[in-house]
Amino acid sequence: MLINPTQAIGYKMTYTAYLRSIKNELQRTGKTKKSLRVKTIIEQLGYQRRSQSFLNDFQTALDELGLCANPILDLHIPLDTKIAISIKGVKPISEIANSQLISAKLRDKISVKHYFFYYLFDFGSEQEYERFQACLDSHQPVGTFLIP
Repeated sequence: MLINPTQAIGYKMTYTAYLRSIKNELQRTGKTKKSLRVKTIIEQLGYQRRSQSFLNDFQTALDELGLCANPILDLHIPLDTKIAISIKGVKPISEIANSQLISAKLRDKISVKHYFFYYLFDFGSEQEYERFQACLDSHQPVGTFLIP
């Protein structure tokens, strides 16, 4: 019978069991990290306060299971700070692929026949539009007068 530590008063879950459940969840869901508040971690392990021995035992359990915490849990970190627990050496493949795809798309130039201004204004002739476009390309100031 499994006991949920939030339901059982006085029940103390071991570091290894708690962190193993997080590792199993990460592996099962394919997520790269699980973010938890410091207060939640302490409560799940049955403690009310942090001590140096608590932090040492927690870090040892993380190392034994091949997990890491970011930022590292210490005595001075606020209780509302979120700690991201992840499996060491695992990088999000989808995020890497997405960032490479986005970078490649940003490097590609988009070819367009006309600027937006071509459709916004009536230039009267193709030559007027080309002069306007030359001003835009040379970064010279352009005055636009809208007459209703």
